[in-house]
Amino acid sequence: MKIGYAFKDCNVIYGDAIKGTDTHMTILIQENGLIQEIGKASAVTVPNHYQTIDCSGKYVMPGLINAHVHLFADGKPFTLSASEGLLNFAFHHILDTRLGRNVLKKRMKKNALTALHSGVTTMRSVGEFFYTDVLLRDEIKANQFIGPNLLVSGYFLSVTDGHGAPYLALVGDSPWEGRRNVRINVKNGVDLIKICVTGGVTDAKRVGEAGRLQMTEEEVAAICEEAHKIGMRVAAHAESTEGVRVALKGGVDTIEHGAEMDEEMIRLYKNNPRALKGYTAVIPTLQAAYPSAKLDPSLTKLNTTVKEDARLVYGSMLKGLQQAIEHDIKMVWARMPLCPM
Repeated sequence: MKIGYAFKDCNVIYGDAIKGTDTHMTILIQENGLIQEIGKASAVTVPNHYQTIDCSGKYVMPGLINAHVHLFADGKPFTLSASEGLLNFAFHHILDTRLGRNVLKKRMKKNALTALHSGVTTMRSVGEFFYTDVLLRDEIKANQFIGPNLLVSGYFLSVTDGHGAPYLALVGDSPWEGRRNVRINVKNGVDLIKICVTGGVTDAKRVGEAGRLQMTEEEVAAICEEAHKIGMRVAAHAESTEGVRVALKGGVDTIEHGAEMDEEMIRLYKNNPRALKGYTAVIPTLQAAYPSAKLDPSLTKLNTTVKEDARLVYGSMLKGLQQAIEHDIKMVWARMPLCPM
């Protein structure tokens, strides 16, 4: 039997830059989990059948949103810069097996629940293996287990030898192949499309690969047009100025990671005619970038190539974040370190 709850005499944090913290508050939660009422403890009547929880001296706040995660990762040192032969063997003989997929699903579920128990109630998963994120999202929606709200993108869309390819990405090398891959992901039930416009840190094989332009503007534009016609947003992994520029001109809706920008790019962030809603937001991922770039390799276990690529990317990303704040560009935060770059 479901019951309602009353969080009594708590301090309420609204998460609003204007509104502060209210003290001695009571929150009523209905049987279906929805908030019924928030008010001063002296003014709220608690129904007799509600269970009262004394929250004196404690704080209640809205659930956090982590806008950029990969649920297969848990925030520990991570790299995909092993040899191609080793990666190929691990993928086909370990991960892409019945046992491997089951282990992967359990790991992703564990990471999602860890985030939930820390206060993250919504997660945007931007690149996973085998559409396991779609499966977990559907199980949560079907009440098979209590988990965070998941927005999922399934596989990356990348190019030959691009970031995430071939194991974590659908590969396409033309605008029409990009459209096809959008359709494949949509068929498999994703909520958004994630593309890799530039190279990345975690699978870099040479210094300078992270941030190197990999997609053309024509490819990005075709993917965005295909997604936008059904109201689906496109997120773009971009870790260099030119990569961000191409992504913006192609019409993406969010820039993941980001980089230093010029006046043209600032204008496109705020007024992007090709984007679904007419603007593009930036999602900085400093909690992923900082450890790789700044911590000693004895702690992160990263090789010199990945370490140097992380350092190069981090400086530009930080500058881009500062510019976004200065120019009032829309931003969404990735709050927890579940994000390989």
